[in-house]
Formats: sequence, structure tokens, C-alpha cells
Amino acid sequence: MEAKGSCPPVSHKDHQYYGEANSNHLIIFVHGFCGDAKTTWVNNTNGFNFPDQLEKDLAAEGTPAYVISFNYVSNLEVAPSIIDIAKRLSFKIQQLMQNHEYKEISFVAHSMGGIIARQYILRHQPLELSTSTRVDHLVLLGSPTNGAQMADLGEKLLLHNRQIAELRNVDQGNSFLEALNDEWSRHFVEDRTRYILMAAAYETVPMLLDRKLVQFSSTIHLASENMGFSTNHIGLSKPIDKNDDIYQWVKAKLKQSLRQKIKQQFERMKKHLELSRQDISKPPEIDSTMAPGLSVYSRLHSANWLFCKRHTAKTTRDPSGGNTQNSLGIILGRSRFVQEEYS
Repeated sequence: MEAKGSCPPVSHKDHQYYGEANSNHLIIFVHGFCGDAKTTWVNNTNGFNFPDQLEKDLAAEGTPAYVISFNYVSNLEVAPSIIDIAKRLSFKIQQLMQNHEYKEISFVAHSMGGIIARQYILRHQPLELSTSTRVDHLVLLGSPTNGAQMADLGEKLLLHNRQIAELRNVDQGNSFLEALNDEWSRHFVEDRTRYILMAAAYETVPMLLDRKLVQFSSTIHLASENMGFSTNHIGLSKPIDKNDDIYQWVKAKLKQSLRQKIKQQFERMKKHLELSRQDISKPPEIDSTMAPGLSVYSRLHSANWLFCKRHTAKTTRDPSGGNTQNSLGIILGRSRFVQEEYS
């Protein structure tokens, strides 16, 4: 659900590469349905190349990255499934990691590309990456996380297109996307066993039949933060220049530090626990501004406050607060492993 006219409008069968391969940061652009590795990211008016300019700006700002636009087949005829595309993406990343072990990996994904990126992160990332290298950033541009209503209609017209079938709305029996979302939610939102900075951009301008290609509720689902832009679905991947709001927003998201945010939240949690030690009767404040993968500290803090309160209620609390201090030590011991994993 990406381009007007032919699908894709121009066939670029090769991946596109920008920058130095020995940089520490690997950024992968993933196009959507009926797109390709080049035309998806190039503005039709003036030829502004999104990934090319991003690589140049990051290098000039002292934070160089190797930027790749990943290509795969997507058309109105028979096309490979999202599952198969994610396997190809995994193979490509394995090749890159054999030549250079990147310390940081990020995705910028348009439309269906966001589902491909999430399929890779959830199903394939542990297979080829060491524990020191994780996907820190996932920037989604109009990605139908909960499916797209337009795909429901498209499936009736394109009976043999696996990609269209996998883009259907979850409430229309899309078991593939429902399972992907359920497992993503369990790892990154509920159990908080994995962490990522996930930001979603959504279109505010209708495109086809006076409708948005991807609905707002589907775009922002599971994202820790979101931002709307005054453009249509295609325009999300084609900023007009480096001063464009979309371009600046994406660059800012990629420069955020997941590890620094976790460290800051860990220190905030310790401060809250110290205050709880002084007044164990007062429940902690939950930090609702953190990303789902980071708010583990807020939720852990709340659970640990109850632990402290129950622990001290069963024992004689001495004037120095010794029992509570012992509980604090236990709590920090239970929590510190998360912070150390990302230090």
C-alpha cells in the first residue's frame, strides 16, 4: 500500500547502501507493500533521498551510521509472505554482522515494512546477534500494526497475494498478525523481558477514496510514542528536504539512547525506593511517560513497594528503619540485573 500507478512504480531489485560499513550503528530502512529499496524513500518532486541524507547528516554530527535500504519483492501478483521476507532480512543481517559487529541496530520502516521488522526482531534477532547487540530503535512510518481495512478489500481482488492476506485487520481473522502482536505485547509490554524504543508516525491526510490507508488506531498500537504528520500515507516516507518535520522527527528518534533511558529510570527508581524507606505507608508514583519496555521500572517499583510494606508489617520495625533498608537491598538486587544488561 505504497505507490500510485504500477506496483512498484520502478523496479529496483538491489539493496541500497549509504556510508561506511565499519560504523558502529547500523540503520536499516524497510519499504512497504508495492515499494522498493529506492523509490519508496525518494521524494518525487525534487529527488530528495531520505536514507542518503540521513547518513550524511549523522556523519557530519559525529554519530556516523551505515545505512541500508533493504529490498524485497512486493507487487500485485504472487509475492513472498512477510514470514519469508523476514527470513531474508535475517540472512542479510547475518552477512553484515560477519563482516562487522555493530554495537547498535535501528529500523526505519514504512507501512508493511514495520510488520516485517517486528517479525524479524521477535522471531530471528536472537539467532544471529550476540547479547551485546540488540535492536534499540524501531521507527514506524504508517505501519498497520493492527492491520489495514483496505487490505480486507484487496484480499478479495488478489486471492493469491500472501502479503495482502497478512495485512488484513486483526478483527477480520488475521491469525498471523494477531499472534505477532500478542507475542510482541508479552515480551515488550507485559513481561518486559525485552526492551526497545518504538515510535510511530501516522498520516493525517486521506489518500484513497477520501480515506487514510492506515487508520490511526492501527498505526499507534503497541508504540511507546506517536506523532501525526500533515501528509498522506506515501508522503510519510518521502520528506521534501532535511528540514521536513518527518525527517527531523525520525533523526531525533534514532539519536535517542535506550541504554541511557534505562539508566535514568533505574536511578529514578532507586530514589523513589529511598523515599519509600522513609515513608513506607506512601505508595510510589507510576511513571506513565516511559516506553512500554522501560516502564518496567515503574511497575517493578510499585510491586516492590508492596513487598516492602508487607515485609515490614510482619516484623518489628526499629527506629533506624533497618528492616525497610534490608528490603530495599533485596529489591535493588532483584532489579539491578535489568540495568546491568543494558549498561
